[in-house]
Formats: sequence, structure tokens, C-alpha cells
Amino acid sequence: MLDFTSNSNRILVTAPRFITEITQKEIESLGYACKKEKDNALSLRGSLEDAMKLNLWLRTAHKVLFHLFSGQAENIDEFYDVVKDFEWETIIPSEGYFSIQSAVHNDTIRDTRLPNLKAKDAIVDRLTEINGLRPNSGPDTEQTVLFVYWNKSSVSVYVDTAGTPLNRRGYRHQPHKAPLQETLAAALILQSEWDPTSHFVNPMCGSGTLAIEAFLIGTKTAPGLLRTNFGFMHILPYQADVWNKLVEEAKKVQIPTTEGMIVASDKDPEAIAAAKGNAERAGAAAHILFRVTDFRDSLIPVGKGTVMMNPEYGERLGEKAALEKVYGAIGSFFKRHCNGYSCYVVSSSKELLEKIRMTPSSTKNFLNAKMDVQLIGYEVFDRNELAVTSESSPKRKLRSRKKPD
Repeated sequence: MLDFTSNSNRILVTAPRFITEITQKEIESLGYACKKEKDNALSLRGSLEDAMKLNLWLRTAHKVLFHLFSGQAENIDEFYDVVKDFEWETIIPSEGYFSIQSAVHNDTIRDTRLPNLKAKDAIVDRLTEINGLRPNSGPDTEQTVLFVYWNKSSVSVYVDTAGTPLNRRGYRHQPHKAPLQETLAAALILQSEWDPTSHFVNPMCGSGTLAIEAFLIGTKTAPGLLRTNFGFMHILPYQADVWNKLVEEAKKVQIPTTEGMIVASDKDPEAIAAAKGNAERAGAAAHILFRVTDFRDSLIPVGKGTVMMNPEYGERLGEKAALEKVYGAIGSFFKRHCNGYSCYVVSSSKELLEKIRMTPSSTKNFLNAKMDVQLIGYEVFDRNELAVTSESSPKRKLRSRKKPD
């Protein structure tokens, strides 16, 4: 029988391509040794408790897969036998619900839905024979989620301890237009090496994901604290007291707010309304300064910090010409008003990025909704500027775009 308390169990952590290096640093910061398996997967050894801890703390991962068993199968009949032979009565409640996801690379399989169906049949047949009860199954990922990897004749089956992917923190009920995934937003911020003792400014904030993730990082808030449900909660080896202990330990690490300001602005009032709603659910609304304004008029707090922008990419016909002036204005904004800051732009268009007319200090590739994008960094040298006090935030000094009369 599988020992879920042993620290020798195989765990696979998946993350989007280009992000795994950041995810690896996260895993190692939690005290685990891991290695890269593929462009989108990292492996380590640990117990179910370790898998739970990874679910609680990882900001850039999508799945945490806990290995159940491996076997050999040349065809679908042998596959059925391999799956049925496992002791599912020790994993899935007799009246539970499970779903199956898979990645199949076997020449005998033409319809990739067939292994999922056969695996479901094998599990249901075994549990019905042993318990006399038939568990339910379907596409819902809110309960027990299993992942099957069948490559040639090798079969490996995992329980997805996240269930619903970890990028779904639970706070983003109002996504607005083309939002960044939470995991990508966190990866962009971690890649920038933003210091939470300095400021974080997010013009063109959209639904506020970058600003909210900055708050979570800056306050050392485990992203898993925002969720009430994980896949591991629906398997028989789960122990609620172990999870509660991990949660309490995570809460002790939190700090109330960031030392630096977090400023988010957008010229679209609907975007700011969505961002405020999302921030409220994340517990960040009182700690982010939201403004309805064009990026050219964004408030830049005095001191050091990071500015990060995710403008439109001009993917549709005729859009790039209209965006050339916008990207040119971004460069002017950086040079005139962001001195002493590290500035970043996320975009897929090299032509538009050239309109910024600044020499990049760093370039990093990412994927945004299967689209290749780059995080381009620019350093703006510090110089003395006039500081004024914002009426809305009297204790914080902010740079003004204009000299007072």
C-alpha cells in the first residue's frame, strides 16, 4: 500500500513554459531539492503534506501531481488492467466523485478520449466490486482529480492535489479584457526582482492582477490562503489537521502591508471597478492606490520602485499602426517621470517595442495565453525632481508631472 507520509514519493510540479526556472526557485526557497523534467515540469520527492505545502505557497505553478503508481501497457486492454489493479479503495471515497485528465502518446490510440473512458471504467469497476457502491465521475475538477501519463508502453498515474489549477486563486471574479493569468503575473513580478520595500506602479492595470499579485508577494501572503478547496481534500489519505497546521504557519509569516506603495491606474473606469472588486476579494483593496487616469498621468511615488505595464500587443489587423504612438508615449513617460525606477513592458510585438526608443536592460520570454511575449526591462537613471503631496494620500510623497503654479 502506498505510504502518503513517506518523504520519498514522487511529486511533479507543472508550470507554463519559460516559467519553470522561476518555479524551481520557489520550490527551493521552501526547502526542497528539485530538478527540471521537461519544459513545463519539475520533479521532487516528498509526502502528501509536502504536496499540500507546495499547493499553499507556489505562486507560479499550475499543478502539483502526487505519483500513485506506474505500469506497462501496450494497448487499451492492458491499460485497463493496469489501472484496475491499483487499490483505488484507499484513495477515492466509495460515494465520491472523480475526474480524469491525461496526456497520451501511444500509437495504438487514435482517439485520446478513449484512455480517459477506460481508466474511468477500470476505477468504477474495481470500487463497485469492492464497496458495492459506484462513485460518480465527470469533468468537474472540484473534487478528486487524477492525471494519467501514457507514453508508448509506460503508464504513470498521479492524483492532482491542486484539483482546479493553482492559477485560479479565487479572487478574480471580474476578469475584464484579456487579463493576465495570476501565475504569469506573479512570475513577471518575481522575474523583475521587485523589492517590496520600494514602490510598485502598474499603469494600464486592467483587472488589477499585477497589482494584486504584488501585494500578495510583498506581504508574504501564501496564495493558497485565498482558496477554500483543493484536490487533496477529497482523497481518503487527507488529514484536515495537517492542512490546518500549514495554514496557521503561513498566517504567522504574513505582514499587514508593504512598505512601498502599490499604485494601479487605468483610463477605463470599468477596468478600475473590476480591479477594485478583485482586490477586495484578495484582501488587498485597502493597500492599493487605484486611479482612473491615462498612463501618462500615473502617480509615481518619490523614491525607488518598479513600473510594470502590459499594453495591447496589436495582434489584430491595423492595430499596430494605432499603437505606435502609445508605445512611443510609454518611452517618453519612462524617461520623463520614472527616474530612479526599474521599468518593464510586456509585449509580443518587437516592432512596437522599438517605438519606446530606449535601450533594454533585460529581456525574458514568457507565454501569455499561448502567445509568445517578452518582459522587457529598462533602467531610468535617478535625478532630482520636485515632490508634492497627493491630496488623496497626504502621508505619501508623489512626483508631479507638472510644476506647481
